[in-house]
Amino acid sequence: MKTQLPSSSIVDFDSTVKFLYSISTFGIKLGLDTIRTITSALGNPQNDFKIVVVAGTNGKGSVCSMLSQVLQNSGYKTGLYTSPHLVHVRERVRIDDKMISEKDFISIVKEIAGHADRLFESGKLEQYPTYFEFITAVAFQWYKENKVDIAVMEIGLGGRFDAVNIVEPEISIITDIDLDHRKWLGDTLSKIAYEKAGVMRKNRITVTSVSKNNAFMELKKNAAEKRAIIHNALQEVTRTIDTVGVDKLERSKKNRLNNVRLRFEKKFTRMSFKTAENEYNGLIPALPGEHQARNISAVIRASEILREKGYKISKIAIIDAIELTNWQGRLEWFAWKVPVLFDGAHNPAGMRTLVKYFRDSLDGQKFDLLFIVKRKKNYIEIIKLLFPHANRIYMIRHDKKGFIPVEKIQQRAGEAASKITIYDSFDEFNERYKLSKDSAFLLCTGSLHLIGDFKGYINSSDQKPDTQKLAQ
Repeated sequence: MKTQLPSSSIVDFDSTVKFLYSISTFGIKLGLDTIRTITSALGNPQNDFKIVVVAGTNGKGSVCSMLSQVLQNSGYKTGLYTSPHLVHVRERVRIDDKMISEKDFISIVKEIAGHADRLFESGKLEQYPTYFEFITAVAFQWYKENKVDIAVMEIGLGGRFDAVNIVEPEISIITDIDLDHRKWLGDTLSKIAYEKAGVMRKNRITVTSVSKNNAFMELKKNAAEKRAIIHNALQEVTRTIDTVGVDKLERSKKNRLNNVRLRFEKKFTRMSFKTAENEYNGLIPALPGEHQARNISAVIRASEILREKGYKISKIAIIDAIELTNWQGRLEWFAWKVPVLFDGAHNPAGMRTLVKYFRDSLDGQKFDLLFIVKRKKNYIEIIKLLFPHANRIYMIRHDKKGFIPVEKIQQRAGEAASKITIYDSFDEFNERYKLSKDSAFLLCTGSLHLIGDFKGYINSSDQKPDTQKLAQ
């Protein structure tokens, strides 16, 4: 079956979203033939502007958001392509912080669907494009139509066979690598690094912030084989990290920070960076957590390399991006009826980083937990890392494909099972939930899809959220 819904069903924004969700049954499909055929029919829009691609396991979104802000601060019209979205699919495709309009989104999806129908029916496409291939093609076409100078584009899965990887990047970035998506990418760091190395190109530069030596050695080997140029940001950028109490923060620094964050963080991570070209001293990143030092090192080194290539990027453009760029769902403080901390940690490495943030910056303050996790994740290790720190644990019963049933999580929670309360809906949770006596805030984590659904519920009086979340 080609699609669950015909492309002729596209008449407005809601029907466009439904059409895209209807082809999600094609799931993840490795290979670049389909996206190349579609973009060829569009006139290869990806060749009309410069592109930085960002691959990796953890930190891609943070690096994409900071680097795109560096470029915006430098006066470049900048596209930003990321996944997944939290509340609205249009979040994935942006120019200078503005989402693609509903009108443009509908128009381009219809255009692509027309090409896809014709090519599939003629046999020139062996398989109909996936959801992710559609959205990637939308981004390419919209950036061309709007004449962006450069786009920062996140690799969705792996690197070698990701739809974004048909481009010839200005530079590539590979953030830290860990064990994730093992079914598709392999069960060792070396195998996963090999897939990520697919974004490297002959005679072109790749910047990496990979922290594990065996993963870096695999990248280095692949760079040699491809005759690509690799820069290890963790070796080329010296980092100094300390903490400063909220009472010692300069007023100018406080004014740049989220007010809810200021209320709860007892110690702020202060970072200084030194390269062969410059020093960036005493920074308080807008994105919390010591782990951001790796991501910032990649952003600084990539920015300096772009400057060497002729981009007019100043030191202050880099500093402002580091200190002012926020990224939804990543250690994001939010004011609801109780204070909420959203974090998209969804694998053991991300959860260890989150727990370290509690200890280092929040002085171990206790919290209530709203949680869900996908089947493919090592959820036993995740709950062992996280559940002991929570006073109370809340889960919303769901029928989400690919997610662990909440009752199963409760069964495997050990001693923490007695802390768990299960609700049937966000409405029920909202009506009954009160912050526990000894808790300082509510933590929402385990999946970006949960964060998106909860944010969509909170904001539902203003906007209708996309209630179906996809793994693409």
